[in-house]
Amino acid sequence: MTTVREVAYQVLHDLGMTMVFGNPGSTELPFLRDLPSDFSYVLALHERTAVGMGLGYAMARGRAAFVNLHSIASVGNGLSGLVDAHYCHAPLVVTTGQQDRRHILAEPFLASRAVEVVKPYVKWAYEPLRAEDVPAAIARGFHLAMQPPMGPVFISIPMDDWTHECQPLHVREVHQTTLPDHAALDVVVRALNSSQNTALVAGSQIEEDGGWHEVIALAEHLSADVYQQPLASRWTFPRTHPLFRGGLLPAQQPLTNQLAGHDLVVVLGAPVFLYYAYVPGDAIAPGTKLFQITNSPNEAASALAGTSIVGNAAAA
Repeated sequence: MTTVREVAYQVLHDLGMTMVFGNPGSTELPFLRDLPSDFSYVLALHERTAVGMGLGYAMARGRAAFVNLHSIASVGNGLSGLVDAHYCHAPLVVTTGQQDRRHILAEPFLASRAVEVVKPYVKWAYEPLRAEDVPAAIARGFHLAMQPPMGPVFISIPMDDWTHECQPLHVREVHQTTLPDHAALDVVVRALNSSQNTALVAGSQIEEDGGWHEVIALAEHLSADVYQQPLASRWTFPRTHPLFRGGLLPAQQPLTNQLAGHDLVVVLGAPVFLYYAYVPGDAIAPGTKLFQITNSPNEAASALAGTSIVGNAAAA
């Protein structure tokens, strides 16, 4: 019979997560001992660096990266990296060691409540109820991390789980792209056809959705002014392009003033809008139509103005 550790490594291999970023401790040793030859371990001197390297690797590949941290102390040190991954939609599968199940009720040293700590900043935080569920939790976490909007997930694993017997697990194929509603897009097209002065707002999700070239082609076809969303976490549009008009200001009234000369604003892959300083005003100038296309149901629901369409920006 195979062990949880053996099945977990096979799952990681099948999911393409053979690069491990981490800063290990005692609760991770049963997992890391005799690392398979086709895996690479990237040692960080601090947990924030481990999460940061995983974040960069995930964004560069457009695919989830695997990060392994040490109990609650390391999770605390790496929490700012999880916050970054949350806001820039970087897919991470982060695991951390937990104390031995056999005496965790006694609150031993390094007993961890990390699942509760990270919940606000991850898509899913979980500690498997059975050792045998660890490989399936890793697979589920990967698919959730890759589901738009992408982001980090967190799995806490008791250190004695790795030696338990476990059935092999077949990794399933899950398709993540969500297509926007065609009828809703037709409304946007009609608005574009009747617009006299269109502005596009390019957001961070354009890179996430693989829509870089499509957005450039759309802007050139419309000869539309292009603005970058406030406080963008990824590249949105070429800075040297003649249609680029710079970034929007992260405050309500100044941003509204920037877009006031346009009769139509189409926000692609960004919230409406991300503010920092409180300067009260309208979210958009009266008389200006606004449409938002976003892969995030949360950002569609929280938009302060306009009509929101949920779906992949490149597909739109």
